[in-house]
Amino acid sequence: MDRIIKAIVILLFIITSNSVYGQKEHGYNFYGQILGPSTGFGVGIDSRFKSGGIVGYSAGIGFINLSCDDGPRGIGAYTEVDSKGLSIPFEINAIFGKRASKFEVGLGFTTYLINRDESHGWCTSIGGRGNGSYGYSCESYQRSVFRPNIMGTISIGYRLQRRSGFFMKIGLSVLMGDFKCSPIDGVVPLPNICLGYTIPHF
Repeated sequence: MDRIIKAIVILLFIITSNSVYGQKEHGYNFYGQILGPSTGFGVGIDSRFKSGGIVGYSAGIGFINLSCDDGPRGIGAYTEVDSKGLSIPFEINAIFGKRASKFEVGLGFTTYLINRDESHGWCTSIGGRGNGSYGYSCESYQRSVFRPNIMGTISIGYRLQRRSGFFMKIGLSVLMGDFKCSPIDGVVPLPNICLGYTIPHF
């Protein structure tokens, strides 16, 4: 855990330093996104906080339809969650490189406005040596809830960034959540694909 905290601190220091590499001016990127922080299909905007800087932001909106489960299908408790609704990703990111091809790293979170169909259950064994029969006794209950959820994200990847024209980034996003407050449980890697167009700063 200490190593993870140190790595996050170093990463934050790097992305908040605005003098690591010289940057040409970049405009506003409007894009469509597959997976990544949107967790589904979405659209977004990306730009730098300061014209010509390395540190910027990405924000968007998307649609998700996820099914996840937690727990064994034998003896024990389990949970199944089907989530449908909107995702609202926000990320602070930094781009490195003097040419159009750049390396990108970002930290952020995704807020969800979703309907959760939850199934909770548990199974116990029945029977034994006395009667020679074995089996399971299972009970479950279902509920449907609509509420905001949130999940942390880390992204890295390649970015094609020009002052204007075609925009692209391809990479990997790591999503961190818990069934109690997000559509997933644990740490889940997802590919991140964004295609769009860049216009100059107004």
